[in-house]
Amino acid sequence: MSALGDLLGKGGVAEQLVVWGVMNQALGAALSPYISKLQQDVNARNPVEPLSPSDLADAVVRNYMTLTEAAAEAAKSGVGAADFERMVPLHADAQGPQELAVALLRGIIPKSGAGADSVSFAQGLREGRLADKWAPMIEALSAAVLSAPDAASAVVRGFLSDAEGQAEAAKSGVSAATFQTLVELSGDAPGPQQLAEALRRGAITESGSGPASTSFEAGIAEGRLADKWAPVIKDLAKLWPTPVDALDATLKGQITPAEGEALYTKLGGDAQFYTWLLDSQGSGPTPLQAAEWARRGIIPWDGTGPTVTSYAQAVKESRYRDKWADAYKAQAQYIPTPYSIITMLKDGAVSKEQATAWLQQQGATSDVIAAMIAEADATDLSQFRGLTTTTVLNMYYNRLVSEADATTMLESLHVSAQAVPLMLAYADLQKAIAQQNSAVTRVGTLYAARKITQATAKQALITLQVPANAVNEIIATWQLENSITVKLLTESQIVDAGEYQIMTEAEALTELGNIGYTPYDAWVLLSLKAKAAQPGKPSPGPAPPQGAVVPGTT
Repeated sequence: MSALGDLLGKGGVAEQLVVWGVMNQALGAALSPYISKLQQDVNARNPVEPLSPSDLADAVVRNYMTLTEAAAEAAKSGVGAADFERMVPLHADAQGPQELAVALLRGIIPKSGAGADSVSFAQGLREGRLADKWAPMIEALSAAVLSAPDAASAVVRGFLSDAEGQAEAAKSGVSAATFQTLVELSGDAPGPQQLAEALRRGAITESGSGPASTSFEAGIAEGRLADKWAPVIKDLAKLWPTPVDALDATLKGQITPAEGEALYTKLGGDAQFYTWLLDSQGSGPTPLQAAEWARRGIIPWDGTGPTVTSYAQAVKESRYRDKWADAYKAQAQYIPTPYSIITMLKDGAVSKEQATAWLQQQGATSDVIAAMIAEADATDLSQFRGLTTTTVLNMYYNRLVSEADATTMLESLHVSAQAVPLMLAYADLQKAIAQQNSAVTRVGTLYAARKITQATAKQALITLQVPANAVNEIIATWQLENSITVKLLTESQIVDAGEYQIMTEAEALTELGNIGYTPYDAWVLLSLKAKAAQPGKPSPGPAPPQGAVVPGTT
């Protein structure tokens, strides 16, 4: 108890601690400004305080100091060189986790690796403040996903199904209902003009709303056009004529000029251009037609202006340039046909020079012109002599002239030396064919008349050098002709035979029927011959159908 009393009693240790502690605090607080000022003055006069090891490590990382210089300064704070070297990497920051994941995805850094010198994905996470267990999540987050609008667009375009699109949008936190709205927003409607055209054609209805509606109003609502413009777009779809159509209608007399000008302006045309545009509408005659009319005196050659009807104005109103006007005018001048030119040359109406000039204008080459003029000379010569190639060949055919004489005459008629023998040979061939045909026809006539036998006819054909296979065919034809060549009794012969009892009345009636008389007509003929009505008068009327063929009669 005495020891405790000494500790806690008056003047004891506890009392002294309390008294001196309070006094120390009071004095410290009172002297703090003076002590701080004194310390600043001492430090200013003696700047020996070193940088902290942490600041030195930052200086090394930022290349403000070398590792050796910083390690020497850190030693003044009691940090050894090895410890300081380990501190430096702790002050260097790695890329953020998201950037590390992208670099890994792009193949810029490897996934694994450790150590201060490693630039791997795993080392980058370790140099941050993220635990290693989050590395798979960070790597998975680096994989890009379709945004919800892109997924909706992919569904509209058929690249993803609805279920696939919803699953992809869910990765961005979009619900199925919201995604369905995005899908409906992603599909574009046709343009306003197209909608109006479809409405005009009856392809869509005018009213209707909702995602499934394909009406004109739904199409306007799905676009970026305010609904108030729908009636305007609808009216714009109605096709109006163009200002050019108004000009055309005026030109064709469908409307008056005043109505045409008013309609032209209403349809968007500028009135200041109306007159000259109207004058430019329509087509005039072609230059050749106009030249023909001018040549006939229907229109004048010269004169221009909107109201002028001349050749010159027709050229201007055509699609051809004015520089061709003289050429068209020259083309309209009449040139005789080649046939007429040669005829006039043969008749002596024109000279060879004039004929040559006209033929050249008709497009004939020099060789053609020479041949045509030679033909005219030859025709003129033959007419003068009264002899033609046909006449000479007929004379040769009938052997009125020899081959040599015929050759001389044909050559004088300008027949070429190569053509003469061919023409004479053809005449010989024609004569031989005619003679052969005449002989064969004669043999056939005698055989058909039963004047010669089949053997005689065949031998005659062989003698005429008819081929053996053709002989049999010809004989077969003649035999057929013989079998159908039958002489029939005439009407008078049959009636006389009945009168003279050469035929019975029944036979006479039958024969008259065979040559075309009706039973009634045959009875009339026999009664007339007998000068009295015969018994068995038939009824008048057409003949009954022909019965069986009677050989030698029908």
